[in-house]
Amino acid sequence: RLQFTHVIDVVPTILELAQLNVPSIIDGVVQKPFDGVSFDYSFTQPNARSRHHTQYFESNGEAALYHDGWLAASPLQNYAKQGGKPPALQTQWELYDLRNDSSQTIDVASQYPNKLKQLRQMFDEEAGRNNVLPLSTSTTAPLLPENRPEVMARAGQYVLTPSHFRFTESTFPNIKNRSWSLVADLVVPSSGGNGVLITEGGRFSGWGLVMLEGVPTFLYRTSDTEASLTRLTGPALLPGPHLIEIKFTIDGPGLGRGGLAEIAVDGKPANKARLDRSIAFKFAPEGGSVGHDTGTSLVEDYRVPAEYDGTLRSVTLDLKPVQTPSATKSATKSVAR
Repeated sequence: RLQFTHVIDVVPTILELAQLNVPSIIDGVVQKPFDGVSFDYSFTQPNARSRHHTQYFESNGEAALYHDGWLAASPLQNYAKQGGKPPALQTQWELYDLRNDSSQTIDVASQYPNKLKQLRQMFDEEAGRNNVLPLSTSTTAPLLPENRPEVMARAGQYVLTPSHFRFTESTFPNIKNRSWSLVADLVVPSSGGNGVLITEGGRFSGWGLVMLEGVPTFLYRTSDTEASLTRLTGPALLPGPHLIEIKFTIDGPGLGRGGLAEIAVDGKPANKARLDRSIAFKFAPEGGSVGHDTGTSLVEDYRVPAEYDGTLRSVTLDLKPVQTPSATKSATKSVAR
């Protein structure tokens, strides 16, 4: 099909095909309307005019706007440093007639100055409406925990209990770029105890605390290679109630810094190991779970779902302040004031 479509059109299309109404209020919160436009009309009308007329674009300081077959775009920037001075939108933009030049090879800005002016004004309006301004050239800032509105990214204590849910990474305690500790309150069965107590990510990067034949084992890996895997074990546990503690002390401010991992059982230190580095931004996109594993296994020692066969009362995580350079600098300024 030749109609203009964008990824934001996918959900409205699915809802329309499924004949589902979009609720205007969810849990008392008024919902914002979709910007996307269903393209299901194009399935039966191959020559119909596009119903998605206008779309803005912005990525790492590069900006553009599509409108009814025309595309205005800022010239490619040559940034000496990521996160440096934001680009100026006042520079001369390029203009392409996609109806006759779909590959954007001929800049016609000088031929159609009024059209370019129109699209530039439309970009400012769309960017303002969608909170795009001011533009940023930083690729890392949006990923840092101090800049993300995640419910479990703030320093503090979080108590999780077993469930069959799989948490998204943004709704799971964020252990990246900080010191942290956890305490698993469990009962080991007479059979010895096997299964996952808590995990996030998976074979390609992730972490977890698992019981393997009664042995508490902390796993942390930054990739799918064996060299990237850290395995920290405690003593084999007798049947009955126990508290397993994992503590990670980061080396200091920075992104993906290493640190010291320690395991203790019932208040007694059992073992420790160094992590040369840690994950700075995102674990493998498999989410997190408590009491079982919903993604790929961290190691071949267990097979998913690996539901813990004893009683897991809770897992309590204590997150310390984020230690990224920007967060540390901001906290220092706050104290100075």
